Formats: sequence, C-alpha cells, structure tokens
Amino acid sequence: TLFRSDTAEHGIAVGLYGWAIETSNAGRTWNERHIGKDEQSDQHLFHIFSSSKGTWLITAEAGTVLRSTDVGKSWQAVVTGNIGSLWSGTALANGDLLICGMRGHAYRSADDGLTWQVVNSGTTQSLTSIAQATDNTVMITSMGGAELISIDEGLTFSVKQRKEGLPLTSVVMKGNAPILFSMFGPVLTDHIVR
Repeated sequence: TLFRSDTAEHGIAVGLYGWAIETSNAGRTWNERHIGKDEQSDQHLFHIFSSSKGTWLITAEAGTVLRSTDVGKSWQAVVTGNIGSLWSGTALANGDLLICGMRGHAYRSADDGLTWQVVNSGTTQSLTSIAQATDNTVMITSMGGAELISIDEGLTFSVKQRKEGLPLTSVVMKGNAPILFSMFGPVLTDHIVR
C-alpha cells in the first residue's frame, strides 16, 4: 500500500482487491473509496504516484493504469496492452512516466499516462521498483536480483545481475547512490548507479 497526497490534509492509500482509503484530515480518520469500475473494481492496486502535471496514477493488475486528473475524485482506466500486473511507476525528471511489472514488462508515456509504449527491459524477471538518481540515471530492481540501469531516462536499459540473487523489492536514491531493499531487509551496496 502506498499513499499519495496533494495537500497536508488530503491523501489516498491503495492496496489489494481494489482496496483504497482516503483521508481529508491528515490521517486522523479514513474513509473507504471505490476507485475502479466494472472489471477494475476488485483489481489489485499496487503503486500510486503522480506526474509532473499533477495527474495521479495507479499501477494495477491486467496491465491497467488508473489515472485521475482531479486529485483522486474520479479515475479512468488506461490499458497498456500487457496482461500481467504492473507493480511500480514513477515520473521522470523530463516529465515522462515509466512503469514496470511482471515478466520484465516496462512501459513509458510521454503524454501524461494517456498512452503507453513498450520499453525493452532486457530481462524477463519481474520488476519491482523504479528510482531516478540526481544525474537522471534510472534504476529498476527485480525479483531475480537484477538491477536495470538506464542512462537515457528509461529509453534503453542494461542489466546487471547481482551475484547473491536476492529478490530486490525496492530502490530509493540518495543522490546518485541506490539504497536497495530485499525481502530480507536492506541490501548493502557501495556503488553509484552508473
């Protein structure tokens, strides 16, 4: 479950089986929300993030991205063409969007999430998390222990397989240094992303 807020008072958290809750008072109370419609109403909602234009996006099951241009009041389902789950997404420094998920699938959008183009990730490992360094290098982590690195803002990737093969669940950047997490906790790393 991840949380997206547009003000200090208002925000939405999402989760499995279409679960979503919303607060209007900085988390003191929460109300259940229904985000998807019809076949999207019980889809797993994996990651919520916002674009540089303020559009909110949720990566979900069945290659679906839900988008809201009114800070979560209404949602539109956008189909990427993928049939697998999409687990993570981010807005890149150049304004484009990048999402990823099962079986190495990755997609980019240059139009604020209205349409999505396939990106060759170079792997079939399921992709779990995306982060961008201060030098604009992009890293994606995978369940098979691979680190995907892009020096052209997610247009192309090179794959570096970690020797221990730990399933990497998340990455955050501290400047140009990645901080990696696995199912077993933080993963020590002493390298920058390039």
